[in-house]
Amino acid sequence: MVFGAVLLVGALFFGAIVLAFVVGFLFIAGSVAAARIWWIRRKLEKAGSGAQYRTSANESRRNSAGGRVIEGEFADVSDESPAGDEHQD
Repeated sequence: MVFGAVLLVGALFFGAIVLAFVVGFLFIAGSVAAARIWWIRRKLEKAGSGAQYRTSANESRRNSAGGRVIEGEFADVSDESPAGDEHQD
């Protein structure tokens, strides 16, 4: 009976230690992932804001909904493909 109680207390103690390590690992991994995402988002926002300041007033303006409108030209590349190269999507 005493051996069973000691074994139960030991198992609970060992389980608490393993749980603490798992929670700690998940906390550290989550913190690293959050910092990485923040760093990447920060770099992308810096890269985007630099391009934003280089545009002139004629190239970029605000629309009525508050979003940014960028004017430009485009070419339909499906019309420029060679005659023998037909790809159907």
